[in-house]
Amino acid sequence: MNGKRLIQKTDFLLILGIILIAFFLYFPKLLDKGGISAHIYIENMEYQVIDLSRLTEEQFIDLPTDPFLVLRAGPGYIRVHSAGCPDRLCAAAGTLTKNGDMAVCVPARVVVKVVSAGHEDTFDAIAY
Repeated sequence: MNGKRLIQKTDFLLILGIILIAFFLYFPKLLDKGGISAHIYIENMEYQVIDLSRLTEEQFIDLPTDPFLVLRAGPGYIRVHSAGCPDRLCAAAGTLTKNGDMAVCVPARVVVKVVSAGHEDTFDAIAY
């Protein structure tokens, strides 16, 4: 061909820069080996803290609330198993596994929040 390269030096540097930026954004997630715990609040008071990283089998937590609420916790996760509230929006939160994941049952006045070890309780980019 007429001496033109398929990838110019600047193209290579741009691609390398994008790869390095992606790596450094994802790398902290690879190093995060800290444990996770679930904090359960009833009527704005901490009821129980469960270390999800140390669980080896599933356990069910029957909360003393009206309407009833049963949580299912296992190795690295927690979720609402069953709820007596009419809309069951708390169960729609799904499985909570990451720092900041949360399920809230307003009729039972319960908040379940997952917190990773070493992470502060901070706001995300959307909340203010």
